Amino acid sequence: MSGAHGNMLFEPAHTRLAGAWDIDKAQYWLLRAIASGRLSLAGLNTHTIAPEQLGDAYEGLLKDNYLGVVMKWV
Repeated sequence: MSGAHGNMLFEPAHTRLAGAWDIDKAQYWLLRAIASGRLSLAGLNTHTIAPEQLGDAYEGLLKDNYLGVVMKWV
């Protein structure tokens, strides 16, 4: 998951504002929010596909018909 300023998490500490988020803080917050139920990811996966359907999924993502895809390998 990434937001509008997600790239700032990867900047060296000396280029960020004091006390700003870093990747460790962001991941910790995100995992805690998911585990506690405060953040639901239920609607993010719109399609589960077989490997043969990868081309269709790519097209669906490009055309905004798909939001999230999980590949079922077995």
